[in-house]
Amino acid sequence: MAVQMPLAVRFAERSVGAFRDESGEARNLPGDAFDCEAFLQMGIQSFEWLVRGDQVYRAAIYKGEKHNSDIEKAIEDLFRKWLDRGKFANEWVATLLKRGDSVDNLAEFRQCEEEAAAIVAFLDSNQNDAELPEAMRALRDKAISEHRNGETAEFF
Repeated sequence: MAVQMPLAVRFAERSVGAFRDESGEARNLPGDAFDCEAFLQMGIQSFEWLVRGDQVYRAAIYKGEKHNSDIEKAIEDLFRKWLDRGKFANEWVATLLKRGDSVDNLAEFRQCEEEAAAIVAFLDSNQNDAELPEAMRALRDKAISEHRNGETAEFF
């Protein structure tokens, strides 16, 4: 039986969509740091849902469910859409930082952005069996290290 669209992926679709839609609304906002932080938090949370959806999908495949190319394509498209919204977020942040404001959750957002960029770069390489890009190798090595040190939760 083929994997059905996991709830986490459906929620990620709505969450990334809201993140995308808010970027249009945010363009009309004054440069308020609290609004920017809320926008970045929306991005962080939508990224977390997207990663969770990808994990749930891959866990189902690992457990023997049949591959579903529609789900895989939806997840890939969501990573691209999420990363595209990051461009607007960075413009907003740059404006605030230039003014001397601080953005409390910027480091966490940038971590999400780095991971999304590495995922999209890997997808764009279209060589799943080839050498991993440097950014993906760094993320892989970090994940392996965290797992060995007991810093991750068991997933399966």
